[in-house]
Amino acid sequence: MKWIYFFIIFIIIIFITSCGIDGNNPKVISTTLKNEDIITDVDSFDSITITFSNPMNMYITETNISIEGYYGDLHFEWFKGKKSCILYLLGKLERGKTYTLRIDKSCETEDGKDLGVDYKYRFHTFTDSNFFIVEGTYPNDGANGVVSSIDSISINFSLPIAYVSIYDKINISPEIDYYYHFSDDRKSIFLMPVRSLEKNDVYNVTIKKEIAAISGKKLERDYTFSFSTVYNNENFELIEALMVQKGGIPSDPHISINTDYLSETEGIDKDMELILGLNSDFFLNFAFEHITIEPSIPYSLAKEDNSIRVTFKEAMESEMTYTISLDSGFKNIDGKPLIKDYKFSWIVNEINSSYLKPLNIWIKDPDGINDTLIYSNGEYYLNESMLLQPQIDHQEVAFEIEFSSPIQVYRALNFINLDFMFGNSQGTSGEMVDYSYSLTDNTLTVTYSLPSILSGDDAYYKLELIGDKDGILDVNNNPMEGKVSIYTVYTIQ
Repeated sequence: MKWIYFFIIFIIIIFITSCGIDGNNPKVISTTLKNEDIITDVDSFDSITITFSNPMNMYITETNISIEGYYGDLHFEWFKGKKSCILYLLGKLERGKTYTLRIDKSCETEDGKDLGVDYKYRFHTFTDSNFFIVEGTYPNDGANGVVSSIDSISINFSLPIAYVSIYDKINISPEIDYYYHFSDDRKSIFLMPVRSLEKNDVYNVTIKKEIAAISGKKLERDYTFSFSTVYNNENFELIEALMVQKGGIPSDPHISINTDYLSETEGIDKDMELILGLNSDFFLNFAFEHITIEPSIPYSLAKEDNSIRVTFKEAMESEMTYTISLDSGFKNIDGKPLIKDYKFSWIVNEINSSYLKPLNIWIKDPDGINDTLIYSNGEYYLNESMLLQPQIDHQEVAFEIEFSSPIQVYRALNFINLDFMFGNSQGTSGEMVDYSYSLTDNTLTVTYSLPSILSGDDAYYKLELIGDKDGILDVNNNPMEGKVSIYTVYTIQ
């Protein structure tokens, strides 16, 4: 009877070996495509790299790899001793579809062992309307050498973001204090650190899947990206030069100055300020000794983290070329001198060529006690509640707009709108019913009529000022640059 027992054991061993479960099955080590990936750039997506644990039988493996839902041809290129292949898609994927990369268990190694299990990777192609995803970030994922004085961390989405607080939906580790604002189209969030980041550290930013688009769509999963403030070299360098409006910060609209030696940058307004961004810390008193500006103009220097703000004490002359020099004797706090001398110029605009600017915008308090500031020198204060004045059959709201110079009033009235965006179905765009203008302080007050909404959810409105040559002009025909769009809320009491 013993021979029967050993025969059964032998058969079991043979069976186990033939089934490939001896623990030595080949495996798929990695693919450049992850399960549930979303392909945003369909036109440029044309290959997938697959890496196996063992050299593979190319013919058998190629016949057992497919993409379900894709009807174009596939081409394989093998490398790394037949352990890796690039799968080229010779046709195009369609937008808005779901595909599955299937690596069948029948794929074999050169010595005849199969995978033993199927590998499947489902992925999707993106269209503007069918997915809510993170399209990009600044800094990019994996970036290093990021300046610790970075003024904003930006996150770009495929769809406009819902009107909710994001403090509990975006985590930064190590933890930092920040405030934030949205782009005009609400597809980007800008996180503004309250103070400089730590040097030589790695930061992880996690966008939780609970964050939602206005349409209600949410992220498929948490999205995390990382960046490092570790520098790749220890040189002391000027990394940027920006012209901003008075009191402005680098994340505000600005003009980048070419810092190449003896370069010239045009289009500078006479009342702008210069910000010089350096890549490490320094003592301001050393800067005074190594910065010169020609022709001579009174100015002051202020230190802001690793930047120097140059404030001119009088307006620069129109059509004048100014040149700044930073000599290499300027050292950082570690005693490292600037890597080179810097010398570059900017040209001030002609007389009356400066853009008209809205300086401040308030929602007027009907009681005249506490107006609400919603815009100041390029900074937006979004989603403030409108201060409504009840009328017999409607509501009224007034906005006060302070401009940088006298405007063409009647023309401006045609380019200031209060548009209903979404929310309560009873909401309608505002109708302008009154205005007044003060030439003393260049202030325009516009009053709009809105429907009385007594129940339901809040309604969201956009106050928009339209500029450029076909929009708001000052009395010298200087246009307001671009648009100013501010979101406000009709809050149901």
